[in-house]
Amino acid sequence: MSTLFWSVAKENPGPGLALAFLNLVVALFLVGLSLLLGVTISLLAGLHAFVSDGRLRILGLVQDRSDHRQPEPEA
Repeated sequence: MSTLFWSVAKENPGPGLALAFLNLVVALFLVGLSLLLGVTISLLAGLHAFVSDGRLRILGLVQDRSDHRQPEPEA
């Protein structure tokens, strides 16, 4: 069976090349998407920190109850 496949592949390399090209296109798309998401998330986090009330919180759901860690924001 493999000999039959190799004989067809040697005569017509088009399907194999098309599959390799498709693999390359998908890989480049995924790399671009991850870069775009990384830049977008970091920009949104930076803008959120810039616009916030001056207190940077690690987790938005858990508030720091100690007064000595962060100074009070000036009004």
